[in-house]
Amino acid sequence: DSQPADWVELYNPGTTSFDLAGFELRDNSDDHRWRFPAGAAIDSGEFLVVDENSAGLVYDDKTETWAEGLFREPIGIGGTDEIRLFNPAGELIDRTGAWSAHAAIGGDMAAATLARCVDGEGSFELAYATPGAPNTCVLPAVVINEVESNGDATDWVEIKNVGATAVDISGWTLMDNDPIGHAADVTPVAANTTLAAGDYFVFDQNRHFGFGLGGADQATVRNAHGQTVAEYAWTTHASGVYARCADGVGEFRDLEVSTKGLANACGNPVRINEVVTNPADWIELANPTDSPLDVSGIVVKDNDDSHAYEIPAGTTIAARGYHVIEADELGFGLGKADSVRLFEGEDLINETTWGPEHPLPSWGRCPDMSGSFAVTAQATKGAPNFCEGEFIAEVWPGAAETQVLDPGPMFLSDSSGLDSQLPADGTFLWAVDNGTGTFWKLAVAADGTVAYADGWAAGKRARFQKDASSPSAAGPDAEGITIDGDGFVYLAVERDNSAKGVNFNAVLKLDPNAAGPDVVASQEWDLTSLLPAVGANLGLEAIEWVADADLHGKLWDDNTGAPYDSADY
Repeated sequence: DSQPADWVELYNPGTTSFDLAGFELRDNSDDHRWRFPAGAAIDSGEFLVVDENSAGLVYDDKTETWAEGLFREPIGIGGTDEIRLFNPAGELIDRTGAWSAHAAIGGDMAAATLARCVDGEGSFELAYATPGAPNTCVLPAVVINEVESNGDATDWVEIKNVGATAVDISGWTLMDNDPIGHAADVTPVAANTTLAAGDYFVFDQNRHFGFGLGGADQATVRNAHGQTVAEYAWTTHASGVYARCADGVGEFRDLEVSTKGLANACGNPVRINEVVTNPADWIELANPTDSPLDVSGIVVKDNDDSHAYEIPAGTTIAARGYHVIEADELGFGLGKADSVRLFEGEDLINETTWGPEHPLPSWGRCPDMSGSFAVTAQATKGAPNFCEGEFIAEVWPGAAETQVLDPGPMFLSDSSGLDSQLPADGTFLWAVDNGTGTFWKLAVAADGTVAYADGWAAGKRARFQKDASSPSAAGPDAEGITIDGDGFVYLAVERDNSAKGVNFNAVLKLDPNAAGPDVVASQEWDLTSLLPAVGANLGLEAIEWVADADLHGKLWDDNTGAPYDSADY
């Protein structure tokens, strides 16, 4: 603490009492020295505060001698300063690092200090004054802003920096209401990730966490030190998403429209969906909700505030429908580098910008209604957008009926992979359980029903080579299975169940005809270093054998400069 009172707190993280006799405190000048007297000590896990009136020894740099004195005599902690700790041999043991102004919280210097977050470990950051007690640090102004738990391709949690300065979110994690059971299923945010003031960051399932968000659950955001920065709990899935209204600062509401990584759709949810600027201008609006949407009074502008068109009273857009505004209705033209903006009263509720050239054939959301804007593959006035790389799905040519093949549970609770095999003697399925590494062979009858193949009711258990003589070892977490043309089984593995908290991406080759119940891999490939670093439960999920005959002449081989020929390998 440097203002209004000067004091320094020390902490002993060790398991025994620590003798401080002869240790020195200095500020940013080596002439300002105060030494702990004989008998000074700090107990295990305890805090010791040295304040202005603490008695010790004071150094006189003129006579190069020590005399009894108070801490305030040699050291006045300034607005631009630092505190350093030296051992009796004069060796630097620890330092705060320099600061450039007195700490203040909301302008209140008396309430603020600089402190380690967490005690004894972290870097020095702005904190509340807690002399002689555990530190309470001022957490960054980052809030959970939107939660998607069941309506998107993945579950996700969006945070927003509502403060005025950028925040380093490196090492931050997202956890649900099972921090013990899911401890190994999180991937910290990558190093050197910064969240600028006013910006958004999304924790996405299968990238930052491997679990799902439930109907009664919570999202907890923790910093790299494990401190809770933000938390939100709910008791049932939202019909849409849980989102703050107003964006970043308001209470959570159940909104029908999700805005992943964008400002929450707290106003009218109408969206700009497609824009054509050449040869004839038009703007397509879309209703992303499941109910008719009244857009009366919405004002449309380009990048010039004097160009404004108000949608007439009584205008509605059908559920999941579109509304097109033609050029003669707008009363102004759209340029090569321009914008379309929607206003509800004074509030900007939606906008898009393009340039420097006309976006031809059109500028639209990809995917339709929900994605970011991009140049489309084809203008589709009043219809779903047709984006680059998309295709028109054909009608399924098979029967509409489905047949249940497995009315009762045949396998263990963690069965994960399935593959088919069509040798001359029949049709078979191969299944694998990721909890035990057990795999099975199933015979498929002509009517599609399945039964264990002869001798396979109990399955066989895959084993790492290292565990060949250790039957009690937990074995591979085998997520995927495939069988090659020679009848060998391959398993995709994401971790060793003996070390569940560590990702281990590997492929095992097994001979299914080997005597059971345990089958040791004949070959193993460790792919962990070749693949992106992920959480323990976010590794390999599937594997498929592809025959050379399926590739021959159909791939380009950069090594030979010719179509792929399996004989070259």
